[in-house]
Amino acid sequence: VYFDFMNMKRSFNLKFELLNPLIDYFPKEDSFYLLARNKYISIQHELANKAQQVILEYPGSFAARLIALQKPPFLDPALREEERFTYLKDHFFDEKKFNDIELIRTNAYPTLAIEYMSLFGNPNFTQDQLEEELKKAVDEILYRSLDNDIIFEFIVEYLVGGFEKYHFDKVLDHIAESYSSEQCENEEIKSDLATRLKKYAELAEGKTAPDITIPDISGNEVTLSAIPTGYTLVLFWASWCPHCNEALPEVHTLYLAQEEKKYEVLAISLDKERKEWEKALEPFDFQWIDACDLKGWDGNAARKYNIYATPTMFLLDKNLTIISKPITVHGLKVALEENGLL
Repeated sequence: VYFDFMNMKRSFNLKFELLNPLIDYFPKEDSFYLLARNKYISIQHELANKAQQVILEYPGSFAARLIALQKPPFLDPALREEERFTYLKDHFFDEKKFNDIELIRTNAYPTLAIEYMSLFGNPNFTQDQLEEELKKAVDEILYRSLDNDIIFEFIVEYLVGGFEKYHFDKVLDHIAESYSSEQCENEEIKSDLATRLKKYAELAEGKTAPDITIPDISGNEVTLSAIPTGYTLVLFWASWCPHCNEALPEVHTLYLAQEEKKYEVLAISLDKERKEWEKALEPFDFQWIDACDLKGWDGNAARKYNIYATPTMFLLDKNLTIISKPITVHGLKVALEENGLL
C-alpha cells in the first residue's frame, strides 16, 4: 500500500515539475494553458484523494501514518512562482504533526525536514545568505517538534549531524544558542548532544576561544595566547584530508601576502603518526607555526575547538575573540580584508 502510494507520488512530482513552468510562463490566452491549468489542479486532487483513501481504508496502519506526512499542500495555479514558494513555506506543515514516536525509525521526519529546508535555498545565495535562511527553516521544524521530547531529540540530532557534514557553522551556532539541551530526556542522547551543542554555543563568533598549548614541529610548546601578532588564524587540518592539501598552499599564499605581519597562522594537524605529518609538510616551506600533539581527533586542541571536520579555521584577535570562522579560502580572504589584514 505504501509503495503504491509512493510510486504515484513520484509520478505526481514529475508531472508537477513539468507543469509549473507552463503555469508560470505559457500565454494565458492560449487554449492549451487552460488544459495545463486543469491538469495542474486535477493531479493535486488525485494525490490528495489517494492519500485520504488509504488513511480511511487502513486507519492506524503504519502505511497510513507514513502517507499522512506525505500529503503536499494544494497550490492554486493563480499563484506566481515567488508566491508559490511563500505559500509552501507557510502551509508546508498543514495537517502534518511530529507526534508519532514509532516513525523516528523511518525516513519520515528527515524527509520532511529536507523537503522543507529545500524551499529556503537559492543558487544565487552566498554561504552566509543560505545559512540565514536555513536558520528560519530550522526554527519552524524544531517548533513543530517541541511537543514530544523524544522526537525533538531525534530531529535536533539529525539536523546537527547534517549541518556538521556540510560545515554550516552559523546554523549549528544558532541551534546551540536557541534550543536548550535541557529538553532532552534520553540521558544517552542528552550527554552527547548536550556536549556538542554546548561547544557550538561557546565557539560562536564573538565568543572567546579556548587557550591551548601544543608542541610545534621542533617539539617546542606553543601557547596560543602568547603568539605576539594582533590576530591569529587557528587552522585544523590533516595529512589524509584532500581538501586540506588543496587549501593549505592557498592559505599560505595569503599569509605571505602580508606587507607587515599582522596575523600569525597556527596550523594544527590531526595526524597521529609523525612521519605522515612531516611527509605532508615536506613539499611546502610553510613559514607559519606547524603544530601537532599526535592524538588525532582526541587531542586537547581538537576537543576544545569541537573539531569534527577538516579543514576548520578560526580567526581570532589578540584577546582570542572569535571574529570569523571561514569555511573556504575565499571566505578567509574576505575575513582578512574586512579586518584590514590583507
